[in-house]
Amino acid sequence: RKLVKNKWFWLVLILVSASLVYQRQNQVSELVPLHKTHVGPNLLLTQERTVSTQDIRAAQEALRQWPKLTQKKRIFPLGEKTGLSRCAEYIVAGRILEGMTKPEILEKLGKPQKSHLARPLGKCDEFLVFNAADCESQCDLCLELNNGKVTKAFMDVNY
Repeated sequence: RKLVKNKWFWLVLILVSASLVYQRQNQVSELVPLHKTHVGPNLLLTQERTVSTQDIRAAQEALRQWPKLTQKKRIFPLGEKTGLSRCAEYIVAGRILEGMTKPEILEKLGKPQKSHLARPLGKCDEFLVFNAADCESQCDLCLELNNGKVTKAFMDVNY
């Protein structure tokens, strides 16, 4: 009987955990409407719509706050409790990195990380990855560069 009780406990625990992960995935980009594409277990977030002035302002503020955010401090200046992953969403939504050079990017975002998981969406000369994970197992801000400038910014997320 103990074994049966334990099985029910584990079944309920697994179902609750799966439900929480599903809810978290659906919360991604609820404030920032990004285009979602599932690629295997990952979710790619790209900006496919026309960028508004509000998107640009929020992206500029997120980019300004990026160096100050750490895994311990997760308060975003616009008032939501959030962290690097939410900032990365605003940055992608505002398309403010597109056209910047690599030195400008490194000055604003810091040193890129090596990622064996994230891959470019298209053909590019250089691919930079910045860790934006808060509670995700993987959340990368990815930049494709061609001719020395950013041509595409997107997020690659795995829960």
